[in-house]
Amino acid sequence: MEPEQMLEGQTQKILTLSTVSQTTLRPPNPIEFLASYLLKNKAQFEDRN
Repeated sequence: MEPEQMLEGQTQKILTLSTVSQTTLRPPNPIEFLASYLLKNKAQFEDRN
């Protein structure tokens, strides 16, 4: 998989959703929130090929 495809197919989606959640919830520690969000939701975005 090309790097551009990986960014568009996996990384961009989860980062967009995490940013929207962060904007809505406004957590006191945004970096910890992002790390936690990525770990909790990674299975939804992992490449299953």
